[in-house]
Amino acid sequence: MFALFPNVRPLRGVDPEVPVSARPPRTKPEEHVMLTITIWNVLMVEDNPGDVHLAKMCAEKRPRVVLHTVPNAVQAHQYLLRKSPFTQAPVPDLVLLDLHMPIYDGSPVLETLRESGSTLATIPVVVFTSSRLLLDRARCKQLGATDYVNKPTDWPEWEATIHQILHKHLPGFAKEYGP
Repeated sequence: MFALFPNVRPLRGVDPEVPVSARPPRTKPEEHVMLTITIWNVLMVEDNPGDVHLAKMCAEKRPRVVLHTVPNAVQAHQYLLRKSPFTQAPVPDLVLLDLHMPIYDGSPVLETLRESGSTLATIPVVVFTSSRLLLDRARCKQLGATDYVNKPTDWPEWEATIHQILHKHLPGFAKEYGP
């Protein structure tokens, strides 16, 4: 065999003339290393296309964060309950919820999550809103919001705020992306 390939040498300690099935078993088992890559699915419920765009820009800098967006509370319910057209949607690891949206505000989404009695009830929900009213903050806390964060007004603050939210509410994120 090696006459055909003069530059190829057999592995040290392996006789190329002996078939693999006839070789004695190795004395030391091979070590297999399993690499686990964590992907975090984040659902953003947001009606403002500009805010969605900024959030997507933040997520693009973190390739293991997959941002899913819906523009209103009705579609958020469909997504979370895996109703059409979201039957194949992944369960989010985090929900970023705008409070003031057309038709319904974010409160019913929060109520649905916390009253579901399923694994959805344990998903961290960060109310990410421009509302600075103490009444809104208190109401969200009463409904079971994990956190209440005011939307920043410029890009550097946006990026820093999104990073802080992900760092605080996604297990393992800090290990992957630093403080």
